[in-house]
This record gives sequence, structure tokens and C-alpha cells, in this order.
Amino acid sequence: MRILFICTDVPSRRHIRAHGMLKAMAGRGHQITVVCGASPDSRPYVAELRGRGLKVVAVPNRAAERGWNMLRALPSSLPAHAAAAFGPRMLEAVRAEVRSSAYDIAHIDGIAASALSFALTGLPAVIDATTCASMRLTRMAREGWLHAAQIAPQLARTRHHEAAYLQSYDRVIAASTDDAWALGAISRHVDAPHAIHVVPTPVMLEHSPGLLTLREQGTLLLCADPEGRDAIVQHVVDSVMPRIWQQRADIKLLVVGPLPARMAQRGPADPRMLSVSADDRQAMARATIALAPGDTQSADEALQAMAAGTPLVASSAIGRALHAVNEGDLLLAHGPTALAQAVLELLDDPRYRGQIGRAGRAYIERQHSPEIVADELERIYAAATGAPIADWGLHVGLSGLLNREVGG
Repeated sequence: MRILFICTDVPSRRHIRAHGMLKAMAGRGHQITVVCGASPDSRPYVAELRGRGLKVVAVPNRAAERGWNMLRALPSSLPAHAAAAFGPRMLEAVRAEVRSSAYDIAHIDGIAASALSFALTGLPAVIDATTCASMRLTRMAREGWLHAAQIAPQLARTRHHEAAYLQSYDRVIAASTDDAWALGAISRHVDAPHAIHVVPTPVMLEHSPGLLTLREQGTLLLCADPEGRDAIVQHVVDSVMPRIWQQRADIKLLVVGPLPARMAQRGPADPRMLSVSADDRQAMARATIALAPGDTQSADEALQAMAAGTPLVASSAIGRALHAVNEGDLLLAHGPTALAQAVLELLDDPRYRGQIGRAGRAYIERQHSPEIVADELERIYAAATGAPIADWGLHVGLSGLLNREVGG
């Protein structure tokens, strides 16, 4: 198939879902053009995609332009995430590709690129929503009246926008059953139950160090989505780590990326808190345990930790974001006390750590392989373009049967 893939940033290994989908589909021989926003430091990622045989149309992505796009969209109903990329240069780049080539399908990556469907003019299209942003905002609003008041305008815009997905797209994709259900619940489209599909995030195991990596003792890797990362780090340092350090003062906390600036304002950093680059997968794979405490619906960092065989302790929100996890593949805990207790339990039992780590790695192999994702996407694309046998297969759950067969 000839696929037009539209996203707001250059897909890289840091964006494991979009990057993994592109790699999986390119491996099947599909012809793919990527139209994406790009900054000067994204040139290596553009070169990598082109080296895999993909055509990349990189549109300069300046912060000032994104801010102006958001200001222009204020009188409209667009949520801020979608408005930032809804600018004339991205729209014209998409229009130019649609005019210049006969594409079979357009794939829109997330809510951030969702408004760009305006430029597709009749081309069959799917959106990988990944998560239901409205559901996440609703949960945040329950944290108190102040949160609810701050979130209310954005929540109303986001819910209105997501409810109309099936008026703009032939199919909608989500990363978990929870998100698929939530998107269907707010949709105003009568065919929502049959037009929203769950596709897990592909994980490239060749990028993971694997089970035989020699691990450091007493190192806790913090998994946090880039959005809201500083708040998660602060929460863990203030509420979870003191409970762990009370019993194990030697435990180090490994944070992906720089430590939050406001922590430096408090005085000298605790030597037990270490920072590591997001590209240093070897350092992250040497951690004793991975901790994913966030309320975000993105589980990318947690998935990569599990792929490396690192035992994972996660919040219930991260557990819901995983496609289909069995009891024993990870430890779920709610609240600072429970998270700290689960970490301490694993620290005290090396055999249990190994068991959870191996089970997590097996879960990735079983549910998040690129082959499974490519199969799902091919069926969804075919159904979106009107192939009746593909639509039938999705309707009766053929893909789920095949997944269980692959997973044994």
C-alpha cells in the first residue's frame, strides 16, 4: 500500500509507537511518505527514516509558529494540542503530497496532528488516537475543585474534538481497550463500536539489551512520559522515595533526562538521584527495578523497561494503558505507600525480581511484537479503504484469534 503518514514530530526511537509502526510497515514492503514537523536537532532521525527507504517531508517546526497557531485557534473549538500543528505550512505540505501522489491511505498520528485531516480531500484516513485525552483530563479533574476549574475549558474542547473523530476518519485506533471504550463512549457516530480498534504499541526487541544484562544493585529507574515528567519526578522524590530510603538508604533513583530545575533551587542535589540520557538504553537496562507511578495514559517508558527484562512496579493508570497484561507480568500499586512497599518487596527477593522481569519480557514478545502490529494495521487500512473481507475479519475478531495463536 502507499501510505501517507502525518505527525507533528519526526518519529524516532523516543517515539516508540509511531517509529515502531513505521518500521513494521516498511518491513512489509509498503511505500510510506512521512510528513512531519522538524527541528534542527531532528536531522539524524530524518536521516534514519530515509535510510530505511521512507520518503520524509520535514516541515520546519518553530515554537513561535506553534504559539501563533494556538492563538489563531482560540475562537474555534480546537483543543490546544491539535491547534499547535494546525498551521499553513503543515497544511500545505499535506495538500502537496495528496496532489502529487496516488496514496491508498492516510495515517494521522495522535490528537496533535488530528486537525490536519482538513487537507486530505477525500483520501481514506485513519487516526491513531493512542489514548483518549478526554478520559485522562476527566481523571485529573477529579483531583479537586481547583484542578477541575483549570481543566474545564480544555476538557470541553478535547471531548468535542474527539467525539467527532469518526466524522473525519474512516477508522480510529487506540493503544488499550480502556481508551477504545472511552473514545467509543463519547463518539456521536452510530458505527463507533465497529470502527474503533485496539492496536498495541510495537516494541523493537533488537533495541533492548535483553535478560542477560548485568544489573546494578539498588538502582530504581523512574519511567515517566515527557508530558508532565517534572511533576512525576517531584512526586516520587517527595512521597515515594522517603518511604523507600527509610528502610533502604542505599537505593539510587535513576531519572531519564535532566532533573527538574526547581529541585536544584532547593539546594545541592541528593547524590542518590542520578540523571541519564534518553538514548542511553544500556544504562537504563542495568537498573534493578523500574517504577512507573504516573497517571498518564502513555506507557512507552514502562514498555521499554519490560522489554529489557527489568521488573516493573506501576500505577493502576499505567496498567490500564498496557494492551493486555496478565497478573504476574508486573506489580500494580496505588499510592505512594503501596508503590514503596512493592519496590521494597522486590528488592528483598532476587528470585521474585527475576520472575517478574522474565514474565514482563515474555509479555512484550507475546503482545507487542512488530509482526502483530503490522498485521493489525494492514487489516485496518484495508477496511478503511473498503475491503469487505478485512472489515469482516475485524468485526468477528479474527485479529484477536490470530494474536492468541501467535502468542501461544
